[in-house]
Amino acid sequence: MNQKYYSSLSAKDKQNLGLLVLGILSLIILIFWVGIFSQWDLKFWWFDVVLHLLGGAFCLAFFEYFFTLSEAEGFGSKIVILGNGGFLVRLIVGLGFAALVGVVWEWFEFALDFLNRGNLLQPSLTDTMQDLLNDLLGACFIYIWIFKLKKKRPPEFLNS
Repeated sequence: MNQKYYSSLSAKDKQNLGLLVLGILSLIILIFWVGIFSQWDLKFWWFDVVLHLLGGAFCLAFFEYFFTLSEAEGFGSKIVILGNGGFLVRLIVGLGFAALVGVVWEWFEFALDFLNRGNLLQPSLTDTMQDLLNDLLGACFIYIWIFKLKKKRPPEFLNS
């Protein structure tokens, strides 16, 4: 994979990636608040799944946006592991970032349950593992989608 694959994004591509990040975050916030006020979290078993899929997608999109911009500005060369790794290295490191954010979120839910002496947010270990898996699946889906969009570029985009 060409090292310039990621760093040769046009200004419009950078803007579109930024809009994707903001769009996913806006969707998460909208669904969360509408869901809380409508009690979707109590009515629909899959409500939590959707939020975790979107959360993982947001983490990976943010990761990709941050490192794409940093590489375009010349900082990417300082991040050795991402410098010329291509699809697989970028995916593994991005999934690691999404997993880290997911684990921190689960700790936050655990802390809230501990302080409230209940199990409203963390009913079981199975729920926690499913949440983390959904975070990773959302991250995988968005990364493959971003990668395919970049892959559709004409050859001069990759070699410029």
